Amino acid sequence: MARARRGSRRPSCSQAHPQSGASVHHRSRRTRPAPAKHQQRDRGCRMKAYATFPRHITDQSQRQEHKSFMSLARFLRRAIIVRALRNEREFRSGQPGRFILLVPPSFEPKTMVSAARRALSKCKPDLQDLFEYDVDPVDAETSPLWLEDLPVRLMEMPRYLLLTHSLDFIPHRCRLGFDAVLQMQPPTPAHWRAALKVCLGLAATNGEIDRIARLPIDLVALATGRRRSVSEIINEVEAAIAEDDAKESRSKQPDASSRQPRLMTLQELAGYGAAKSWGLDLASDLAAWKAGALAWADVDRGVLLCGPPGTGKTTFAAALARSCDAHLVAASVARWQATGHLGDLLKAMRKDFAEARKHAPSILFIDEFDSIGDRARFSDHHASYSIQVVNGLLECIDGLDDREGVVIVGACNDSDGIDPALLRPGRLDRQIDIPLPDEEARRAILRVHQTDALADDVVEKIASVTDGWSGADLEALCRRARRRARKERRAVTLDDFMAELPQEIAVPDDLVDVMAIHEAGHAVVASALGRGVEMIEINRTIRRDHAGLGGHVTIQQQPLKRRSRASYLEEVTILMAGIAAETVFYGEHADGAGAVPGSDLQRATDLATIMETSMGFGSSLVYHDAQDAYSLDRLRRSDLKLKGRVDAILKSCLKTAKDIVSADRQAVEAIAKHLVRNGSMPGHQVKSLMERQRTSAKRCGAAQTKNVA
Repeated sequence: MARARRGSRRPSCSQAHPQSGASVHHRSRRTRPAPAKHQQRDRGCRMKAYATFPRHITDQSQRQEHKSFMSLARFLRRAIIVRALRNEREFRSGQPGRFILLVPPSFEPKTMVSAARRALSKCKPDLQDLFEYDVDPVDAETSPLWLEDLPVRLMEMPRYLLLTHSLDFIPHRCRLGFDAVLQMQPPTPAHWRAALKVCLGLAATNGEIDRIARLPIDLVALATGRRRSVSEIINEVEAAIAEDDAKESRSKQPDASSRQPRLMTLQELAGYGAAKSWGLDLASDLAAWKAGALAWADVDRGVLLCGPPGTGKTTFAAALARSCDAHLVAASVARWQATGHLGDLLKAMRKDFAEARKHAPSILFIDEFDSIGDRARFSDHHASYSIQVVNGLLECIDGLDDREGVVIVGACNDSDGIDPALLRPGRLDRQIDIPLPDEEARRAILRVHQTDALADDVVEKIASVTDGWSGADLEALCRRARRRARKERRAVTLDDFMAELPQEIAVPDDLVDVMAIHEAGHAVVASALGRGVEMIEINRTIRRDHAGLGGHVTIQQQPLKRRSRASYLEEVTILMAGIAAETVFYGEHADGAGAVPGSDLQRATDLATIMETSMGFGSSLVYHDAQDAYSLDRLRRSDLKLKGRVDAILKSCLKTAKDIVSADRQAVEAIAKHLVRNGSMPGHQVKSLMERQRTSAKRCGAAQTKNVA
């Protein structure tokens, strides 16, 4: 074979373009036409950048195609895709495979499709077009529709990539058809440097690379139309982002009236108890701190408010900010999550903390604080995401240690599921419960929300018939009553309030009898076991939409008593006493003791589970960190032997309760009759009745013994 001499012209060769099929001619560098003068500088910069091409671009033809067809955004997208697949060599060469690619938060899955398909099209010649391939993007909107077609897609496509931000959109069973889940990383500084040189002919310093890597890629791509200097591109993009953020902040910046809608202070609030006292103390401390008379280290920096929905935790935060003359920043986990995926959530979180620091003194109110969760209890495929959210919040809170003037107020319905690290000293270390308002607090709340003065007897009547209502419920009731009076152009009356109350439903007599027996059983068993009874109540009427318990027994607590296994068994026995009384008197029990969270049966089951798993009162001394109802239920479901032991405790305690009710049957009947007539019975009457019944039983027993003798 003849060889071409050094320096001689080599014959040109041609090959088909992998996508269009057109012939592409490759010439040696010696025979390439010289570029125009105005192109020489840019092309020279690009040629120097060949050393920084991604590793998958090996030959001159691929580099020429990469240089000709790649924009900056496409270059970077393809670079991070190839990087994610770098260990899947057989797949990149053209062999079958199915993978889930987790897209970085700064990219949208749908914008990565073209780059992913282009990466899949690069195969070995002998595998070219042998296996079909496709790429699908999945997000929150497309997930429901896409899941229906997934099995078919996996069967039809031997080579398949799924692009998504989070595995939350993909049920675990749907992941069985994939070989692996691969995490895509943001572009590296080397990627940025190569993209700027290859696509724009621009060189960048290390400082410019660090700055541009923090900016959204699509915005950078938009700003590169005229191939200016890297520094100019960065400055224009940063200025555009700052201007948009400023406009958004101005549009969302509430005025004083919208920040505190009712312009209420802590002194005007009613029914907040310890929370109100803490708030007034904080207002005094902040005033002293602003005057320079108190160090910031001596001011409380955080509090967690716990209470049922509607108890006015948000109202308290607004009134606290007004009383403290502080700026209010209202945030919530749901609001942070609504901004997008994990990166957007963390960005929104940091933005609220930054606003609080900027406007100090300020109150940063975080609603739904319990939805943050506890890192020790994250065990499913959401764990990684949730742990990063908790870590991000801890980072933001710890960042306030050297930032004076910011007080964090968290609000939740249940604090059991909150990560302990968030509640340690120096963070939200103070926890205050806000209960539903009692009758006195309801009277005060009605006077606050009703602008027209009401007579005392009207307020007393409304407060008496709204037992179990929250402050939000009472505020809505006042608003509806005013609307009714406004339509008729007159002052508000009691009839307006009564007309707006939910429909009152009378409890049937036979059900009242059952309720009375049930509650009497609790009281008698508690007294027999040495527990004091404070009050027994049953309801003859229930209002629709505000239906509370049919009845309840209040039992005195003994916090300082030594509590052994026997004492906990007594508590379970008292909880099972309602079922026991119904069974003794009617032969079976109804559904009033179970079926819903907070019922007698649920509380007894959880207490028996805690005895077995956390207190060492069962067959094992192993400790399980499970206290809330959800975690305890998971333990029972996963351990059938544990479920059997808990069931044995419940049945044993039920038998004990039945024996006590049968022995004190007359006392149960007497208490039940009193409840049917009067609706309630104080604890001292229960005690005296039980003593009379026992004295009478002893006398009868003694008389029978004497007669037999």
